[in-house]
Amino acid sequence: MAISPEGEVTAAEPQAATGRTKKRRTQAERSAATRESVVRAATECIAELGFSNATMSRIAERAGVTWGAMQHQFGDKDAIIEAVIDRSLDELASRMDGLREAEPELRRRIHAFTERAWVIFEGPVYRAILYIVLHRRENTERIASVCTRLWTEIFGDLALPEEQQFAAMRFTFVMLSGIATESAVLPGVEPSKDHFEVIESTLLGLLGGRKSEE
Repeated sequence: MAISPEGEVTAAEPQAATGRTKKRRTQAERSAATRESVVRAATECIAELGFSNATMSRIAERAGVTWGAMQHQFGDKDAIIEAVIDRSLDELASRMDGLREAEPELRRRIHAFTERAWVIFEGPVYRAILYIVLHRRENTERIASVCTRLWTEIFGDLALPEEQQFAAMRFTFVMLSGIATESAVLPGVEPSKDHFEVIESTLLGLLGGRKSEE
């Protein structure tokens, strides 16, 4: 075991059976791996422990890196929080990528959207972002801006009035966040299939599904 100049703890590289040394990762690859581990650990810590209890030491311990390595990569907790937000928004965008093209028919598109969105809401990403926003409200506008852009990419072709689009987006967020909150408060309680059917049928009406199917 060795400690890198940045404070990263690394295991000694094993030798292959042929006696040749296994190829070492580059410094950039090690740094990227450290950042990935820290962001993932921070997301989980915030989701499970809350914003204040997700301390730098707890994040480092969960990430399996030294405190010095984490400080070298990020500097402070604020920078880690920014990275958590960026990673969460990137994950959301990645899950929604190509949805409109894959599902041109509105009913199927709404169903696919709800399924993809729920993956985010049911996991640690949503809870972490919720805690962050509650403690750092200055991030609200940036998060809302990305969500609005993604919504427009998925449903903007419907050419509906802006207030109608906003009402549909807001309804979806309220419903999914409510189901996610129930799951967090009442562990072991599975989300009701009826809840998702209500979301999808209501969205179909709000987005003009009945008219589009005529």
